[in-house]
Amino acid sequence: NDNPPSQETINNVEQSLSSVPPEYLPRELRDLMISNKVTEDELHVVAGIRGHFPIDTDFATIAQTTPEYFTGGLVANWQPVLQLINEFRSNRQTVEDLWMKIVGDKDLAYDKTADMNINWNE
Repeated sequence: NDNPPSQETINNVEQSLSSVPPEYLPRELRDLMISNKVTEDELHVVAGIRGHFPIDTDFATIAQTTPEYFTGGLVANWQPVLQLINEFRSNRQTVEDLWMKIVGDKDLAYDKTADMNINWNE
């Protein structure tokens, strides 16, 4: 079959790949993310809401410098983390407000939010 893949197939593959948590996150956290359909971007929002790290903090750096954040902070408190994620999935403004604190521009905050891989409840 020499037919190129359809755009729908390409989109499905890209979505699948974007939902695979990165290897630098601990296995226990990755398993929870997969089983609960939580994206890395959603964990960035949790960190921002709770004031642990700015929303744009690189998790690879945290994995090298403060790896206990993932196991002691997120995994150990998974149910409250999941509750918070479910709350902001229904309130896009919460995420835009986090970006606004960093970028200081409403349109840019909107664009940054739109670029995130979040499972919105819309």
